[in-house]
Amino acid sequence: STPLRNNCSTLQKDDTPEAHSTSSTQAIQQQKLDFRTASSHRILEASERIREAISPIVAVMNREMLLFCGIVFGFHLANSAVLPLVMHAVQLEDPQSGVLLSGLCILVAQSVMMVMSKIVGDYSPHWGRKKLLLIALFSLPVRCFVVSTLTAEEERVASAYGRHICKVLILSTQLFDAVGAGIFGTLYILITNDLSIGTGRFSLLLGITTAAMCLGCTFSSAIGAVLAEDFGYDIAFNVLGLIALVPAFVCLFHMPETLPAYVRPKKRKKRRRKLADILKMLNLGAGDSPPAATNAYQPSPTPKQFELV
Repeated sequence: STPLRNNCSTLQKDDTPEAHSTSSTQAIQQQKLDFRTASSHRILEASERIREAISPIVAVMNREMLLFCGIVFGFHLANSAVLPLVMHAVQLEDPQSGVLLSGLCILVAQSVMMVMSKIVGDYSPHWGRKKLLLIALFSLPVRCFVVSTLTAEEERVASAYGRHICKVLILSTQLFDAVGAGIFGTLYILITNDLSIGTGRFSLLLGITTAAMCLGCTFSSAIGAVLAEDFGYDIAFNVLGLIALVPAFVCLFHMPETLPAYVRPKKRKKRRRKLADILKMLNLGAGDSPPAATNAYQPSPTPKQFELV
């Protein structure tokens, strides 16, 4: 009888609500520990796979990365020499007014660049990287050809409208530079970030694209100075405009869209819904009866008389 009493007392102790609560909390804590250890092991395995699969050489030798480095180099190869040549062309006859106009040109261009950088940061997830990049790339050859036309026809424009009007027109072409450089200066960091997703090599790729930009600026100054000295300013601007067309067409035909799919906002068909609602209202106004409600109350049918066979 004594062992039975002991067993009954232990069962009664174990069946208390405190015992059930302690056992359940212990089980939950054990499940949390198991989940944490499993998730940490999975994270470690994924990071090891990434480190093993993606090396710096593999990240750099990516096709899209090489194309983008070439685009960055070509754009700055044609862009960096344009502003010094414009300033030098304006300052040939009147250095004092040329310095003043050049300073105003830089001020206006930098202010427009700030606005364009804000637009790129806000609307690049909606419009995509490639569309904005094409706007920046094609603005440069337009600028070069306009400046070339104005420098070639400077005497006619000056005789018709005055020398100061001609200078203002030449310097106003820097608005194209504000659009192109403002978009490109913000966008090349975003595109480098897109290309480095999943590689863990963002700093390396950003350094390579920045090096391509600096190399393009270095060679551009030398090429622009040689062309302007030997062939004249109009030929120099035309050659730089032709150089600018190369990265623009490379981006147009070969560079894919780099914006990740999870960043793109979902397309909402609000306009189509609004149009459908307007058409329904017009149909109702024309005299059509409204559609019957599906959830309306329907009376039960009358019972039929059953015939005995």
